[in-house]
Amino acid sequence: MSLNLKKGDSLNLTKASVGALNKVMIGCGWDPSDSNMTMDADLSVFCLNASGKCNDGNDFVYFNNLKNGNGSIQHAGDNLTGEGDGDDEQINIDLNALDSSINTVDVIMNIYDALKKGQNLSQLKASHVRVVNAESNEEIAVFDVHDGLSGDTLHFGKLTRTPDGWVFNADGTASSKGLNGIGAGYGLS
Repeated sequence: MSLNLKKGDSLNLTKASVGALNKVMIGCGWDPSDSNMTMDADLSVFCLNASGKCNDGNDFVYFNNLKNGNGSIQHAGDNLTGEGDGDDEQINIDLNALDSSINTVDVIMNIYDALKKGQNLSQLKASHVRVVNAESNEEIAVFDVHDGLSGDTLHFGKLTRTPDGWVFNADGTASSKGLNGIGAGYGLS
């Protein structure tokens, strides 16, 4: 059974999944509001330590860096159009293999070349992020974002390591920082 999350909701993934949760897939989908428009949205994650910073550039996984340093996070590849149903991009995470210094995985969607193309998140009619138990293929939670978006970057949510297991916090905050601005805030240049 999947839980529909709302902005600000929190879900203990370990308790929500049947049995031990070792691997998750983060899936992201989007559709432009104008069917004649081509929009390239990208799913990315920033792996953060206890100080809220990336240890190095390998802690940023996106279309141009498809895996982190130890291979525990792997991006399935870049979808340039968002065409079709379901997930447009996916990132697989082996929670047990993540470096022990990583406490948080920040899940981001941004519009590629938004400023250059004059595009922003308000031109999406729908977007979603979902968390799936990668071993059982069971959807644990989905977070749909439909209205009131501005800027070019959307913080979908965060996976956070706790003493009781991994928790997903739905965020839904939009900004115009872009990946470079977010990365700079996380200690990357």
